[in-house]
Amino acid sequence: MAKNNKKSNRTKKSKNEQLSIGDSKSSIFSKLSFLKQKKIWIPLIIGHLLMFTGMGYFSIHQATKVNKANYVISSLKESFENNDPVLFNSIVDINSLSEHFVEDFVKAIPNYNHLYVYMGEIPTTESIKDHLSLFLLDTIRGNEYQNEFYKKTKFIPTDIVQQIINTDYDIVRTDETDKYKLIVTFYDPKWETITIKFELKQTPDGLKISKILNLDEILQVYNAKLAKDHQTLQNNKTILINRELNNINKYINNPKCAVQLGEIASKRVLFIELTADPNSATSDVVSFSTNILIKNSDNEELMQSELKSNKLFLPNTPIQTSWNIELNDEIFQKLLSSQELFCSADIIMVNAANGDYYDIRKK
Repeated sequence: MAKNNKKSNRTKKSKNEQLSIGDSKSSIFSKLSFLKQKKIWIPLIIGHLLMFTGMGYFSIHQATKVNKANYVISSLKESFENNDPVLFNSIVDINSLSEHFVEDFVKAIPNYNHLYVYMGEIPTTESIKDHLSLFLLDTIRGNEYQNEFYKKTKFIPTDIVQQIINTDYDIVRTDETDKYKLIVTFYDPKWETITIKFELKQTPDGLKISKILNLDEILQVYNAKLAKDHQTLQNNKTILINRELNNINKYINNPKCAVQLGEIASKRVLFIELTADPNSATSDVVSFSTNILIKNSDNEELMQSELKSNKLFLPNTPIQTSWNIELNDEIFQKLLSSQELFCSADIIMVNAANGDYYDIRKK
């Protein structure tokens, strides 16, 4: 009887536990019952899918944008607009750009005489790299870069920073899959237009500007402009000199000279006599300078000297004056070995009593 009671109690307990578990499950499902409503769980699932898809797309975009040429252009403009050297460095391979620039520049510059003259001498490789780095750094920071070569040649277009920011760039694919051409044309009042072609090259860190492809063409343009400026300057200088010489000839006309070797107090000297025709000036000549050139019978230049006279010469009076020039042994022997000496005189400065002063040396 007791056994039956125990069995009955266990059965009741088991049923009670099942009911309790059932009630618990019923409670949980009742709490999650909102998932049965399609209007709620479908948007949740779609929302999560879009969120994860967006995160994945953003990650891919961030990883691949550095390999796009348009990103390089926008970053180039942004780096100058915000004076950001870090961003600039991320899209420009400075080492490669410098090495190629130096190599091409040193190779090309001797072919362009006007640029070569303005430089004075070709600087060292390291010096060119230093100037290039300083130029890039100063330009990005919004500072005006200056050095003697730039001052003389104006090698950098005016307002280069604003032009970098505002100018359109063309992207051209090349036969090589890892390279592009980036083409931009800058305008300058002095040089008119300058087209620069950059090489965009794939690196482990993305596409980067690595080389100027047409540096030789750029140097050719600059050299041609400098040659034109030089010729204009020479023409203007010739006009000024001719005008000055015309004024000088009004005071001292048709100068002639004669020379002879001799000795004074055991010193070897060259006697020089100068004469000039009467002139039509209305004022006294206070002083003048003349350039004396001495040649031999083979038209070889033996000696050149600039001489000055402080004697007073009156208007319409012939000019006659002389100088004694002491000679060293080398010049004396050179003159002595010539069978005949020829002298020419060119008046290069006249100072008159009325205040007129003409001097072609200052031109």
